[in-house]
Amino acid sequence: MVEVTYSVADGPEALALAEGLREASSRRHDVEPS
Repeated sequence: MVEVTYSVADGPEALALAEGLREASSRRHDVEPS
């Protein structure tokens, strides 16, 4: 699993990006069996 880190100083855009990457990673695992 990829750890996505961000700083509070980065603001909501960074948080949204981190959440998006985490969701995309989860969906990829659902679609591709390991």
